[in-house]
Amino acid sequence: PGSSYSSMAQAPVAAGARLADIASGRLLSAGGKRSATGRFKPGRKIAVNPQDFSWEDLCGTLVIEDFSELTARLSELPPSALRPRTATEDFFVLKAAGYEKPAFDPLRQELSFSIHDSSGNSALLCLDYEDAAAPGFERFFRIMGAMPVALFFAGTLSLQGGSLVLKPASVVIEKNGRRELLLPWIDVEERDAGIAGKLMPNISDGMDGKTNAHDIPKKAQPSFERRWLDECRLALGELLLRGIARNPEELRATWLQLSDSAARGGFSRLSILAQGIADYAGRRLASASPESGSAWKIVRRILALCRLAADIPEPVLPTIKA
Repeated sequence: PGSSYSSMAQAPVAAGARLADIASGRLLSAGGKRSATGRFKPGRKIAVNPQDFSWEDLCGTLVIEDFSELTARLSELPPSALRPRTATEDFFVLKAAGYEKPAFDPLRQELSFSIHDSSGNSALLCLDYEDAAAPGFERFFRIMGAMPVALFFAGTLSLQGGSLVLKPASVVIEKNGRRELLLPWIDVEERDAGIAGKLMPNISDGMDGKTNAHDIPKKAQPSFERRWLDECRLALGELLLRGIARNPEELRATWLQLSDSAARGGFSRLSILAQGIADYAGRRLASASPESGSAWKIVRRILALCRLAADIPEPVLPTIKA
């Protein structure tokens, strides 16, 4: 708690190797185990060597050159709740032909810009701002704002409103024939800005019209369903953490509010489910030990609903032209 991601990345995680070195280097392991879900546990002896970031040589289906192929592949997947749980199943490397100038949205606290492949297909990169990753975020914003040659974008990809959205883990850029890896979550700002120089203003100036990129698709505001589900997940987390029998007055108030908001949005079944938990809390206030089996049935139904709803994509508005 209170530590930055960059300082956490300096901690040894396997055989004395630091997480930051593993994230940017080439890991060699003497043995190891790979689970059925795709998780790899290295052996006791490992070595981390520097790499030249020649990611075009990566094998398999990890590197994506045609974004439309990945869009088609992701659109054919069954809901995540109904398919095998495989680690990094949504992790890919996009080979980019170009990208738009980054823009920072202070309302969403998010940096975003569009990436293009050689055929003109696009993906939207979205990087959320977090205090723990502030140095890396600032460095990433400044360097990408200087518009260096960007070769590869790696991270998790999903379909939102039919459009590819990338949550970046790393980016390979090139300057003067030398490749460099950007790690926006764990990088630290350098004293000598180097490639970035002082071409980019502060993040707080990101939407003043000077650095605003107009030719990128803008994400729509969260729908009512998404906002309600987010509030419901928070309430479920508190309920599972504290238990259904504790603090019934607060429990009743929370779920009455969820029930009322669902009813106002026209979702009567959601309202009835939330009302069921509020009713149990009311009975708890009136009796020392009311029967809780029916309340837990409702909780399980809402948990299943929230899990299935995780696959509902957020809409993306059409590209806005200046």
